[in-house]
Amino acid sequence: MIVRRAVVEWTGAGVERQPLNKNGSLNMLRLVGLFLLVVASNSGQAISQPVPLAPVERLQAGLLVAMRAGASLGLEGRRQQLDPVVRGAFDFPYMIRLVIGRHWEKLDEPTRARLTEAFSRMSVFTYADRFDDFSGERFEMLGEQPGPRETIWVETRLLPASSKPVRLNYLTRLGADNDWRIIDVFVDGTVSELTTRRAEYGSVIGRLGVEGLIVELENKVALAPRR
Repeated sequence: MIVRRAVVEWTGAGVERQPLNKNGSLNMLRLVGLFLLVVASNSGQAISQPVPLAPVERLQAGLLVAMRAGASLGLEGRRQQLDPVVRGAFDFPYMIRLVIGRHWEKLDEPTRARLTEAFSRMSVFTYADRFDDFSGERFEMLGEQPGPRETIWVETRLLPASSKPVRLNYLTRLGADNDWRIIDVFVDGTVSELTTRRAEYGSVIGRLGVEGLIVELENKVALAPRR
């Protein structure tokens, strides 16, 4: 009955409506099944479509979890917990290329890999060190805005329990893996993390070269006091 009714509703005006024979029923069932499969596939793609705010939400949720367990985890415990969260949210290989600029083209692949890993480890360590305790803080998502060169701004605020809000704007980019990643953070809407790092690392490279920068980044993590 269901198949017969579907065929009647799909039949155009003025066309004789005949009951389906066995082969017709089988063919129609196949068509209906194919239609439902296509709909389900398209729905799944829509649900899983990456969005710019996704890495920001993952990062901020991970930070809150680490902050709540901050005292019990200690610095090294927070670093281990945040490592996959921070690496998954940021495009560190792209960021370090922007930070050191023209020097990147002069590096061989092993040196690039070492520099990227040192930069990634230092970045994870910095988050573990800064977000060390929980006192009722929460993050507020404010929205998205178009950015330069096909990037998207994700605007948020950190709301401490007893002090003024801190505006955190994340610049996101769709990477080669078809996933959005953070490539810069602006604190209070004006202070760019990339610009700060570019000035700092450029000074080190000018004095010690890229090898010296790698050593300095590695030492910041290895020699930092564990709290």
